Amino acid sequence: MRRNLLPVFALALFGCATSTAGAGATAPATPLVIDRGGPDLASTPNFDARAEAHRFDHAADCEIEARALKASNAERGWKLLRACIERGDFTDLRVLLDGAWDAELRNRADAGEMLTKLIAVRGGDIEGDVAFLHDHRVPVFTLADALAQPEVYAGRLVIMRARVSDFRKAGSAATVQLDEYTHNDDLVYARVGHGHVRTRRVEESGHDGQMGEHHQVTVHEGHHRTEQRMTSDDIATGRQALGKLDKPDPFLEPNKDFVVLARFDGVRQRNDTDEDHDPRLAVVSVLHYFRPGALSLY
Repeated sequence: MRRNLLPVFALALFGCATSTAGAGATAPATPLVIDRGGPDLASTPNFDARAEAHRFDHAADCEIEARALKASNAERGWKLLRACIERGDFTDLRVLLDGAWDAELRNRADAGEMLTKLIAVRGGDIEGDVAFLHDHRVPVFTLADALAQPEVYAGRLVIMRARVSDFRKAGSAATVQLDEYTHNDDLVYARVGHGHVRTRRVEESGHDGQMGEHHQVTVHEGHHRTEQRMTSDDIATGRQALGKLDKPDPFLEPNKDFVVLARFDGVRQRNDTDEDHDPRLAVVSVLHYFRPGALSLY
């Protein structure tokens, strides 16, 4: 008896399934996603920080992953953070300075290079970004700091935005003169598109020594559409540095802006001083340099 009922029971189940599918045909079944997990970055023998950094669509997610990795493997976490910033699209200095990385930024030997890259990507606002770093006791300084107290800052790292204005070679080494600049971005209202000007004459009477004297004044009235536009302005600070290089560098091109990381070695008095320049010339050893981004981020 059970053998006779079994095919009927199976057919009934098939019919129910068919009926249910037909009723909900407009809502396709949700695909089953199986999380197979990834390699353990803290212990995998084939850890590649650069490849891992480029796995993320957004650099912010890369930094979050670096934080998580730091908790289980501090060395690899730092390497991944460096790779995240070397991507060239991580710009959030405030996130980096929320406390998670403070100890590394103060003590790691390569922290200065990484921060210089980040400041350059952010547009090269040296004074503003170094002020953020000083809030967290990160030991990088401005050229103005170093020139104000040369004895205190000897051997310290300085960051400057500069252009090469002179190059000299001495044996296998070389020196470059670095002229410091500040860079400002401002929103201004600018004329756009075609406008029109209307001219009209206005007759006025006055009493310039003679009664009844008349004047004719021409008035020009213009109407133009305006929009907010971003403008950039580079201003020379008057501070200069003699930068020492181990060898000539063809990529440190003249008359182009660079964000430069250097070790401050001291000062020397300038021979040809004028009121536009500081009478002291800083002497620095150039360590790293990067081209700044087009716009400053705040």
